[in-house]
Amino acid sequence: MQERRKFPRVTYPCKITVSIEEDREEFTLHTENISSGGARVIMQKQFKINTPVGIEIVIGERSIETKGRIVWVLEFSSPDKTQPCLFDTGIEFTHLNVDDREFLSKLIGQLLEQYEAA
Repeated sequence: MQERRKFPRVTYPCKITVSIEEDREEFTLHTENISSGGARVIMQKQFKINTPVGIEIVIGERSIETKGRIVWVLEFSSPDKTQPCLFDTGIEFTHLNVDDREFLSKLIGQLLEQYEAA
């Protein structure tokens, strides 16, 4: 299977706040994985593809604020259907500044090296 991603990504749980601008809702979560091009999160509510979002990511002492859009959503529920549905959600960064993109690229490169060395 051919890799379709433009940016390498790593499993790295960091705090992310996703603001749905049109609904004035805000969700504070942890990333499932992250790249310099976007992040994957598990949300408790489903949003439409291309929904614009505001994003704040906290990595250590650094806070990154940017804009993005929801690019894919997969619904999943517990096997016995006793828990509410959750939504595996892909977010693309659309306005990440150069410094923040370089910071993320460097961090992801370092993490990938650590994973390969282990």
